[in-house]
Amino acid sequence: MKQRIVILGDGAHANVLSNTARDNNKGDVIMVAPGRDIGVGPNDSLIVGIGVGVDCGIPVHRRKTFQEFDRHGLNWATVVHRSAWVSDLASIGKGVDIGAMAYIGPGAAIGNNVLINAGAFVHHDSTIGDHTVISPGVQILGAVALGNACAIGAGAIIIQGVELDDESRVPAGTLVVGPDDFRKPVPILRCEGTDYARIGPTGRIPKHQPETVSVRADSHVQSPPVAPGEVSSVRPSSDP
Repeated sequence: MKQRIVILGDGAHANVLSNTARDNNKGDVIMVAPGRDIGVGPNDSLIVGIGVGVDCGIPVHRRKTFQEFDRHGLNWATVVHRSAWVSDLASIGKGVDIGAMAYIGPGAAIGNNVLINAGAFVHHDSTIGDHTVISPGVQILGAVALGNACAIGAGAIIIQGVELDDESRVPAGTLVVGPDDFRKPVPILRCEGTDYARIGPTGRIPKHQPETVSVRADSHVQSPPVAPGEVSSVRPSSDP
């Protein structure tokens, strides 16, 4: 019998996962809606196709679905997009979903039923607990330890050596420098209609909102002459 990959879920992320599995030419791929009875054979492999937005809390549905089927001793597939890079010195659990352009560094340990979305980086010697969801563009630096069923929002950065407990939630765009030190997104410098990321002082998310700094380019502000190879800086006018 031909091998099948059975995706548990039929929503938006299941479609993404199905596309990856088909591109990898890993046999037939079918998606199963929650609550629907399915017949799973010895040649079939399962994978959970349920994502989670960080605002929806911890990935409880993903964890519950995996545990419900895992107790029957069924086979689990691991699906890795062909553009992802996974070190041969990393360990990958069962039922793991790794998206396009993701990076898994040497010594990293990825638990069971983990979702690592497109463009997310898990650097060397980091540990990702079971059922955790890593959203697109996340940067997890070296020797980070995430507990089980964590939800890491898009574009978050977790500094090296940070340890987070089970079911931790990190909002999108957050800089995490300690287990109890979640900092607001990087402030934005707006100039002539274009947004530029600016490194500046940060504060804790519950107390502060992202800052916006407006710079007015007045006509009477002039730049000093710049010699080749030098960099010029312009300060905004102090006039009201």
